[in-house]
Amino acid sequence: MLLSELDWRTPVGKANISRDWRLSLCILIGAVAAVMFWNAQFPDTFWFEKFWMGLATGSTIGAVLGFFWQVRVPDRRRQTSGWFLVCLVLSGSAFSSIALLGMAPDMRAQEMELAKIRTLDQRGLSMVTVHQRRGKFSDAKSAVALSSFLDLTRRADLFYPSHETCTMDFELIMNFKDSAPLSYSGCVPERHVDDFKLKFQAQFSLRDIIVPGGRAWLDRHIGKAGS
Repeated sequence: MLLSELDWRTPVGKANISRDWRLSLCILIGAVAAVMFWNAQFPDTFWFEKFWMGLATGSTIGAVLGFFWQVRVPDRRRQTSGWFLVCLVLSGSAFSSIALLGMAPDMRAQEMELAKIRTLDQRGLSMVTVHQRRGKFSDAKSAVALSSFLDLTRRADLFYPSHETCTMDFELIMNFKDSAPLSYSGCVPERHVDDFKLKFQAQFSLRDIIVPGGRAWLDRHIGKAGS
């Protein structure tokens, strides 16, 4: 058997990586290809998460392919650390499971929520209501207000704040003629004072969508935001 012919005496920390360059090359190619694949699948999501997923899934596939390339020759087989391969398989399986079962469904949910916000004009928007903790803003239901709101939401994007608090918190409710309303917890980020963001529940995490120019829309069509 191939496995019995591997080197089981060399521990993982002393494996000769440079001698196993075929394995390393396949891992690298697999990781690069997987990063490109996930970026194409979820173009609007956070780049680092796609990069991590690509490393996790692509390196695992590359390790499997590289294993067969590495051990096809008997001399290389006897010089390849079996414990190093076991470590690759176990770690790759664990990280790939996280990527495929957790992160991928979550990213799909993020893309779907963003598409929902960007295509609100197809859902018959009839009124937008904003509630603040200190009171209630007036409803926006004029054609001008709704049209400008839809213009803004078509430019919405997924938002990943880094240690950024909010200068104003509110609840935004979108009412539609023929469907149930959509309600979001919103706020104006401290480093994006001209915009507002909407929080939503993805598959496994809370995420944000930012609406460029949203703060100015609040001031113009709802009331003086934050007053």
